[in-house]
Parts: sequence; C-alpha cells; structure tokens
Amino acid sequence: KADWLDGAWSGLRTADNQDEQRRGKTAVPVKTLKEIGKKLTEVPKDYEAHRTILRFLENRRQAIESGEGIDWSTAEALAFGAILLDGNPVRLSGQDSERGTFSQRHSVLYDQRDETRYIPLNNLSA
Repeated sequence: KADWLDGAWSGLRTADNQDEQRRGKTAVPVKTLKEIGKKLTEVPKDYEAHRTILRFLENRRQAIESGEGIDWSTAEALAFGAILLDGNPVRLSGQDSERGTFSQRHSVLYDQRDETRYIPLNNLSA
C-alpha cells in the first residue's frame, strides 16, 4: 500500500462541482480577456518590433477578438495577464522564459534598433 495515502493525506478527497470553496472560482469574463489581449498585442508607437513578431501579434489579436484559433501560448499569456490583474505575481525563469522553447511565447519583445526590451505583461494597466 502506498505510504502517501496514509497519515496526513488519508482524508483527502477530490473536489466535486458542489465544493466551490475548494475548487475556487477561476473563470475570467470574456470582456476582461479581450482587454488583456488588446494590451498584450500592442507595441509602443516608436518601438520597432521585428516584422515577424508584428505579424505574430496581429494573428494573436485576431484570435483573441474572434475567440477562435487560440493556441496554448495565447491562452498562457491571457492566463498570466488575468493572474497579474488579480494582484498576484507571475514569475518565469530559465533561458526559454522570454521567447518560449520554440519561440511561441514572445513575453519579451526587443526593439530592432537598440534592443530595448518591452514586456507587454508589465503594461496591462497602462
């Protein structure tokens, strides 16, 4: 018999639909997600992002607006934004935390002229 099922964990049970206190309310209104998406896909006026990134951001914006074709990295960005708007910090670490393992994340953008960093998640309320 597995040790981890005894002792402190012996009374643990799964949360069901009636157990809202344990499950928590994690839904985010569509309007809020669209507002987050708008901020995540904006680039400052005098900022020269790479044209591939601009195309990526435009595709992401269209997916968020239409509610169709939202991929994992977009869902992740929206989730991070919602967590931040709730007043909770989000911390990513590691070499792929900015761009994502296969360049899908793009949580940090770089100006093509001077490599100035721009982090859309830091500008949600701006």
